[in-house]
Amino acid sequence: RDYLFLLPSLNMTYRMTDNINIRAAFSESMKRPNFEQTKPGFAMIKYNDLVYIFGNPNLKPTYAFNYDLAFEYFWPGKGMFSVVGFYKDVYNHIFTVTTADVDPASGIMVKKYENAARSTVYGAEVTLIRKFDFLPGFLSGFGTNSNVTISDSRMEIPGRPNKQKMTEQTPLIYNLGLVYEYKKWNARLALNYIGKHLKEVNLASLVGIGLLHLDDDFDIYVNETYNLDFQISYAW
Repeated sequence: RDYLFLLPSLNMTYRMTDNINIRAAFSESMKRPNFEQTKPGFAMIKYNDLVYIFGNPNLKPTYAFNYDLAFEYFWPGKGMFSVVGFYKDVYNHIFTVTTADVDPASGIMVKKYENAARSTVYGAEVTLIRKFDFLPGFLSGFGTNSNVTISDSRMEIPGRPNKQKMTEQTPLIYNLGLVYEYKKWNARLALNYIGKHLKEVNLASLVGIGLLHLDDDFDIYVNETYNLDFQISYAW
């Protein structure tokens, strides 16, 4: 397959004061399908999951138009605070489909890859990076490096009458970091959260009946995930 893409981008910054920026950006981006997704011939077998996954040689690359608007405030030498709103117009989003087919010898489910016609993602991200040097003594070594992203998405799935959330698109992600840097000590405590999101679409169907699952009730989801990290070091 040959791909030809022009990927323009435009970034503009308006400096309101020495500490405040307003940024606007537009860009086009693309993502090619990987080998597993386009593999021709017989399925890739995932024995642990009891799944056969057939590649789709006719998959199209995904491309998106991205729009961003940001407010940034800087504490010189101490950190920054920013709020970013974003919107993405996505075409040919690649998603995994569970079909009604099974392997006749083993009864294992068959999955494949498809392109969605059009999808949209929009949301906001807030970032706070700040050293608490206004605190007295050793407390001045504390600080934070945190961000939270809230988003919503819609995708068109062939055969389903209504749009639904995109696969692999998480509606809530946050990273809360507590940092300590004082003299020779350096420590970081971080809590990372990824919200529940749609993983795969179930488009099982029967001849003469059509799709059995016209909504997302039988789709596959990934539950919310928490991850806690702590690290500390001392330099001689």
